[in-house]
Amino acid sequence: MEARCLAELNVVPVEAAVTEPVYTRSMKGTQLLSLKEVPLKLSLPATSVAVERAVKDVTQAAAACSSSRERDGLIFQLAESREKVPYKSRNKVMSS
Repeated sequence: MEARCLAELNVVPVEAAVTEPVYTRSMKGTQLLSLKEVPLKLSLPATSVAVERAVKDVTQAAAACSSSRERDGLIFQLAESREKVPYKSRNKVMSS
């Protein structure tokens, strides 16, 4: 499989999964069966690439800011700017 974008790097087919995803481990059987009809929507990143990026942003903000308010503001600014610039555009900007 060839990844066309960063989000596709950690997508593993269910058949190839070795362990159960962390976010479904605490679900009961009926909750899992309901996922067939209504997809699971997460407010947190579910792929390790997204989690690693979030950990990097929080670590960077903690080192740069002295108060929790400044840290939260920097983290939100990083996330907002990342959403505004599409992934392909970031590659062009970085290579220039």
